Amino acid sequence: MACFSSTLLYVKFLALWLLVILADFILEFRFEFLWPFWLLLRSVYDSFKYQGLAFSAFFICIALTSDMICFFFIPVHWLFFAASTYVWVQYVWHTEKGICLPTIMLWLLFVYVEAAVRFRDVRHIPFHLDLCRPFAAHCIGYPVVTVGFGFKSYVGYRMRQRKQREVSKENDFYLQLLQQALPVEQTPQPQVETACSEKSSKALENGSISNGSVHNHHHSTPASQQASVTKNNHRKSLDKGTSNSDEPKEKKHINGSITGDIDYMEKSSGSINDFDENEVDKDKSSKGSLKSNSAKWSQVKENSVNSQRERKNKANRESPTSETNSIPQKDEHSIRLEAEIKRLKADLHASKQSEQELKSQVSNLVSGEKSVKNTLSQLQADNDALQSKLHNLVTARQADKQNAAQLERRLAEERRCRGNAESQLQTERKAAKKAEEAATARAIAMAAAAAAAKGECTESCRARRRELESDVKHLRRELKSKEDRCASLEMELQMLRPYKESHTEIDRLCQALTNLKDKNMLLENSLSAETRIKLDLFSALGEAKRQLEISSCK
Repeated sequence: MACFSSTLLYVKFLALWLLVILADFILEFRFEFLWPFWLLLRSVYDSFKYQGLAFSAFFICIALTSDMICFFFIPVHWLFFAASTYVWVQYVWHTEKGICLPTIMLWLLFVYVEAAVRFRDVRHIPFHLDLCRPFAAHCIGYPVVTVGFGFKSYVGYRMRQRKQREVSKENDFYLQLLQQALPVEQTPQPQVETACSEKSSKALENGSISNGSVHNHHHSTPASQQASVTKNNHRKSLDKGTSNSDEPKEKKHINGSITGDIDYMEKSSGSINDFDENEVDKDKSSKGSLKSNSAKWSQVKENSVNSQRERKNKANRESPTSETNSIPQKDEHSIRLEAEIKRLKADLHASKQSEQELKSQVSNLVSGEKSVKNTLSQLQADNDALQSKLHNLVTARQADKQNAAQLERRLAEERRCRGNAESQLQTERKAAKKAEEAATARAIAMAAAAAAAKGECTESCRARRRELESDVKHLRRELKSKEDRCASLEMELQMLRPYKESHTEIDRLCQALTNLKDKNMLLENSLSAETRIKLDLFSALGEAKRQLEISSCK
């Protein structure tokens, strides 16, 4: 029956694939590209439901950026081939069967059809190319985003495991310190210690933080807070056990002072090593879940304290002299703890003072950086205004140059025409003079002949003379018009000369622009120097914290 159901499932996959391929061929649209888009909508809805609007907007921005990179930088043929192949391979991968022979056969079939048929044949490119291409880019960009988030979650998981191991070591150290601080008759039994160690090792193997961890969908509480909660519960149970015992008042006073010193020392060391401003906000969200986990551990510690109480009563009945021998050891140990507490207080005070100084320096640098940025933005705006003004002046200068060149060409052409007209006028004058001389000669001859012939040719000579005079008057009028035109062109040339003098103002603006650029460069250099100083201060702060951690661990 199971074999029949799996065969039916793969037959359904094959039928669905054939149906979608047929729809792609008929309607010229890649319908398989809609599946990753549906996955994106589901992911956005889940992220909005469980993580809020900010993470949803961040996720959408990252997905759109990845889609645009694939859209602009991958060729169309390769984009469609990779998108279709990934969609079908991923769809079969999402089944509950996993990797098996039918799955691999279906993958090979999909890759062969996409590479041998649809990739090589141009007819299989959809007609609605502009509509399909963004969906194809999303089919490649969305898996890249999901792989990136998976890698981030894996790195976070590894870091949490490392933090769990560190917290486990710190808990072992503090447990050993508590055991050394207690009297000999109050040390817990080895069975309880082995049970606690086995529980902590099992919790580490299962991936949960020891001393009660709190896991949310994507967040985890800091291990230092959980360790401090379990230590406080253990100390409360110890104080409760010692208050109900039948020891003398002096012994109670010694035990109370020892446990109080240990409590203060652990709190101070925890504040030095594990101080983080973000943990204050996280502590508010994880307080409710920490109460339930700490209740379980307090119950375990109460059982261990009850067993310690029974052993202590038994030891008091058997050997009452052991109490007098343990008092000097307790005094010596309390003196050592007081010295350690004083040293840690001094270190804490020094670290707080250095931290305050560094914070004040950082705030001063930040304010200086803001002022420099404001001046830089103002200078940038002035620079942009000068650039636009210079651009306008340069364009006006180019236009004036073009107009001047055109006017010079026109002036040269007019001068050439004037020269031609003058030469033509001179030739005509010479010809008229020659004609006049010839006419006078002819007139004289004709007059002489007329004197002989009694004035028969005088009328024709007069008509010829009138024609020549009219030609001379016409040529003189043309010469006068040409002279007037040359005078007007000379006046236009005189008017265009002031534009040439305006170039000096443009040079002055260029000089001002270069000065502003130099000032801008100096401001950028000062800003980079301040940034380097701030980085050095941050590194010094980190080094001081690290030295304090090393000294507190020692």
